[in-house]
Amino acid sequence: MTQLPTLQKGKKPIDTLPLPDVIGIVSSARELEPNNWSLSVPVLMWDAGYARKSLDVRLTESQANKLKAIQLGLEAKDAKLENGRCVGNPVDAVRWMLENVG
Repeated sequence: MTQLPTLQKGKKPIDTLPLPDVIGIVSSARELEPNNWSLSVPVLMWDAGYARKSLDVRLTESQANKLKAIQLGLEAKDAKLENGRCVGNPVDAVRWMLENVG
């Protein structure tokens, strides 16, 4: 019986891997100064009924990039959630926006 070959992946040093060009102008979002944007959203307050407490959302590429830009802007400004935790991921960015409606 012949012996089966084993796959051995070549290891590349991390510094030789290409960086993704997400923004297209600079390689690091940290080099950008965050902008302040405002958005008007219609809100209707109600006093009874069910409110969903969890979401499973699939975003388009454009939506995902915008949410990431919001997250990075909040991180750059050291934004904190009501519980004192710093914004550190897209879910935290959504929570921060919801906490600051009004």
